[in-house]
Amino acid sequence: MIGCGRMGAFTSESVEKFAPRCWLPLSHAQAIRSHPDLDLAALCDPSAAALEKAARAYGVSNTFTDYRSLIDTVEPQLIGIATRTTGRAEIIRCAAAARTDNLPTVFVLALGRDGKQVERK
Repeated sequence: MIGCGRMGAFTSESVEKFAPRCWLPLSHAQAIRSHPDLDLAALCDPSAAALEKAARAYGVSNTFTDYRSLIDTVEPQLIGIATRTTGRAEIIRCAAAARTDNLPTVFVLALGRDGKQVERK
């Protein structure tokens, strides 16, 4: 799981209280944890505070502040990416480049706000 903020790890209490039940679990980490065939193997966030909070909440000891280290060390088959839009496409490119034998499945909310954010430079 890359990104340990609101969408990555912590759905707000008001959303959990008032959202239709079919919307939940809403955060990526909650969704991964709720699936019987998935394991929340690692967490990543550049904010040490957010990372520590999520690690404590989900009981995950494998933590990273750099997504490249997570991808290289864990070699995940599934990557939840819940980061700000800017930079998200680069994370996807990094994940795809790291796995030439068996590409990981990557899921995100959106690649970018427009095509310019996902163009290679």
